[in-house]
Amino acid sequence: LVPPPLQAAPPRLAPKPLSWEIMRFVESSDAALQRQSHARQLAYEMLARRICDAWPFAEVVVYGSMRTGLCTPNSDIDIAVLNAPAAPAVKLIQVVHSLVCDAPNVVSATPLPHAQTPLVRLQYAVALTHCSSAAAVPRPTAAASVLIDIDISACVGYSHDGIAATHIVRAELHERPMIRPLVLLLKSYLAKVGLNQ
Repeated sequence: LVPPPLQAAPPRLAPKPLSWEIMRFVESSDAALQRQSHARQLAYEMLARRICDAWPFAEVVVYGSMRTGLCTPNSDIDIAVLNAPAAPAVKLIQVVHSLVCDAPNVVSATPLPHAQTPLVRLQYAVALTHCSSAAAVPRPTAAASVLIDIDISACVGYSHDGIAATHIVRAELHERPMIRPLVLLLKSYLAKVGLNQ
């Protein structure tokens, strides 16, 4: 049998103006987040060091939007302290608060022991950085800083709902990468109208 003639594929349509706007928005958001990345990393390392000095067997990990890539420049940093000493959640949060409340650049520290997930919420002053073509090392920009929320939770073992959810979201994003621009756009809109909490 002779196979039917192949039909030419339809021409690819150029992205519509709205698609271009969303792409430019995501690029701008990623660039703004990149200017914070060095300070965010230093904040995490400093807090992790303080906690692990007190609890040598604990593991301090980042989860949530900073791990999934769904973070915006206004996103908080979600930190989980795993394998903390055996104690009630309220006690663990009180100890975490005492360990980090006087850390450099911490503007405020509020323990929330009775939240659905007990945590300590920090406001941390993050210095923005830039990287010129002549220097590969990021440098703080003059008088440029923003406040970032950092949420620290703790659990006795290694079972943490936030970390489990992070793995699920990362798998979905791997299968459907176009989810990311839409989620970033939605998160930014909700933040603008005050519905992001």
